[in-house]
Amino acid sequence: MKKLTLFLLINIITIISYSSNIDLKGLDSLFNNLNNNGLAMGSVSIVKSGKTIYNKIFGKIGNDINGNEIKPNENTKYRIGNITETYTAVLVLQLIEENKLNFSDKLSKYFKNIPNSNKITIEYLLWHSSGLFNINKYLDIDEWKSDQQNQIFILNKITNVKPEYLPNKDESYSPADYYLLALIIEKICNKPYSEVLNERIVKKLNLENTYSDTYSEIEKNEAKSFVKSEFKWIEAKESNLNNFIGSLSIVSSTSDILCFLESLFSEKLLSTISLKKMLSIEENYGMGIKTKKINNKIGYEVISNLDKTFASFTYLPSENLTIVCCLNGNSFTPLLTDFIINFCDESNLNIPKCNYVSNNLKQLNDKILKYGNVIIDSLKNDSFGMQVCVFKNGTFLKLNFGNAKPNKLVDSNTIFAVGSSSKLITSTLIFQAVEKKLIYLNQPISDFFKSKYLKNITIKNLLTHSSGLNEIVNDKNIGKIILKRALFKTNHKLVTINLLKYITKPQKQPNIQFEYCNTNYILLAYILEKIYHKKYFEVLDDELLNPYKLDNIYSLTKVNVPNMSQPYSNNQNVSRFFCDEYYNNFTIGAGSLSANAFGLTNFLNKLFIEKSILSDSSIKNMEMFNNNPNFQYGMGLIQSNYRGINFYGHSGDHFGYASRNFYNSYDNTIITILYNTYTNPKIENLTENFIYNFYFE
Repeated sequence: MKKLTLFLLINIITIISYSSNIDLKGLDSLFNNLNNNGLAMGSVSIVKSGKTIYNKIFGKIGNDINGNEIKPNENTKYRIGNITETYTAVLVLQLIEENKLNFSDKLSKYFKNIPNSNKITIEYLLWHSSGLFNINKYLDIDEWKSDQQNQIFILNKITNVKPEYLPNKDESYSPADYYLLALIIEKICNKPYSEVLNERIVKKLNLENTYSDTYSEIEKNEAKSFVKSEFKWIEAKESNLNNFIGSLSIVSSTSDILCFLESLFSEKLLSTISLKKMLSIEENYGMGIKTKKINNKIGYEVISNLDKTFASFTYLPSENLTIVCCLNGNSFTPLLTDFIINFCDESNLNIPKCNYVSNNLKQLNDKILKYGNVIIDSLKNDSFGMQVCVFKNGTFLKLNFGNAKPNKLVDSNTIFAVGSSSKLITSTLIFQAVEKKLIYLNQPISDFFKSKYLKNITIKNLLTHSSGLNEIVNDKNIGKIILKRALFKTNHKLVTINLLKYITKPQKQPNIQFEYCNTNYILLAYILEKIYHKKYFEVLDDELLNPYKLDNIYSLTKVNVPNMSQPYSNNQNVSRFFCDEYYNNFTIGAGSLSANAFGLTNFLNKLFIEKSILSDSSIKNMEMFNNNPNFQYGMGLIQSNYRGINFYGHSGDHFGYASRNFYNSYDNTIITILYNTYTNPKIENLTENFIYNFYFE
């Protein structure tokens, strides 16, 4: 008995020594805060030097038949998304060690019909450098991802779209790479991927909660996926994981993932040579793993977002520290791993406390004004300025910082070009026309244009940037004309009627994938002109600005010159390159408007909060977001995430200007930030820090 007591005491002392520099109370405060504010739920585990020093389980995994919440436990299984690829990479490397497969083997040996299969090697698939189309970009993915699809269907999805680049010429994530690797594993082992995983990893490590699955089942203690709607968690529409074997298909518990990682990095699953190869990073990717750098510490990680849920692991060799995070509901993940690492390091990071449920106007005003001094100090050596408007609880808060032009500070009347934020207004005009039954979303645009290149494209394709059309605004030849016009005042005129001649044969088929392109919204402006029989700016005035008293949004030609801020790029005045003829004629609908921050905020308020401009059904259509690796685009509307908070709105980078506007449906807050500069790295820092200081303390 004494020996047992001594053994337990030694272990307790050992664990305390390992965790002495970990702010465990701070971590508890962080996760309790996230849970209480409805920002996240799931499981987090931290291991240092082989000892579990922190484990947090919070939230729910679903509801029973009576509607009662079911809580997670240490054996709860989560969808681990892209972490699946780490397991698949291990299986492939094991087969290579056994000489059953080679890095140099061509994909054509197994799948001859895949584009470039005679040039794509196993190694390229492992490094995500095959160039194969990312099937997550398909616009119709929500229509088929939840149903069981056969192998032929998925292979056709991979095959039917032109590769994004030649093999080994670049690196970009594509689940097709690891789906194909899983099928190759099945061919070599002559059994399903799930059985190979079970034999080579699960049984070997005695992992009780790890397997390749299809749907989440509460009866198996598997966590359902949840998304936030208003103030409630609601069950998300889940993918059938069998459609993504090898890439997204594994479910596991945090303890099982930690065991797998410990075995991997201690060379229990792979030889020293194979592990070194796996961790040899090319650009951003290794083989089923990526590099990670925080606070000058190099490590490895995988981060996954699947069906709005989140899973990640981070391993820092220098600290012998491993963090595994599985969330079946989240609205905070962009900062979460970084926060945890800081708590595990110096404990110097202030714990963020979300305020956006309880803030009153006085607190907000005091907080913003206090942070305003930081902005003023930040801008003291810059030429440009920044204008902000916040709408909260029926009140507009206006802030102005920096210079509108030499010897003139930004004030509430200062005007900025808003660039692509114009697209949200054009989309609104289109939906107004749809509600009036002047047009319909699936209407072919060949009804309006005779160009041979515009066949099979619909209005909806233009709204969602899925037309496949080429970009003309940034075309080099047109750019030369603009520069010549601006510098030498030639008589050349770019007017709207000339647009069609610049449209060339599309490189992609319509309705396949998202690709941001100004051409789409210029054509939408033309459609508005045709159906209303008047110029775009007249439509804008008659249908939107005048009826809804939006007095602070303008076409560029209508701006009162003394109030127009001077455009800057890298603190250099670029007003001599500013060609109003180009922006008012050639980019109508896509980037031709200007405003002050109050004007855009007031527009968003009437659109989303008052709902006086469009019906609920139209707004829901605008919010039908496409899957896109960088951001989510609906119909003239971007869903973005700043500092872990989700917003709707749009952003724009104009020549010498930038605009960022955000609507948070969770607390009905609107934030608009305008700058008279672009190509300036400070813009994103100022934007993110403003939002962070607004929402957190």
